[in-house]
Amino acid sequence: MRRGRPVFSQIRQNLVEILFVMGKGYGYNIYKTYIAIFPKTSQRNVYYQLKRGVDLDIFAVDKIETEKGEF
Repeated sequence: MRRGRPVFSQIRQNLVEILFVMGKGYGYNIYKTYIAIFPKTSQRNVYYQLKRGVDLDIFAVDKIETEKGEF
């Protein structure tokens, strides 16, 4: 038996299905869609699964923008 976290994640698989329908999206928009369709999870978990999906070559990052201003 391998140690560590399993490679498969149901949340990541649900994100694949959401992005298949949406085409493109950004983190918060994907999170809002996720909690409307699937059981609730934390926003941090969705962001983690998106990052892990990029590391596993499941998702691709289109571009990263930096917004200036006071938030």
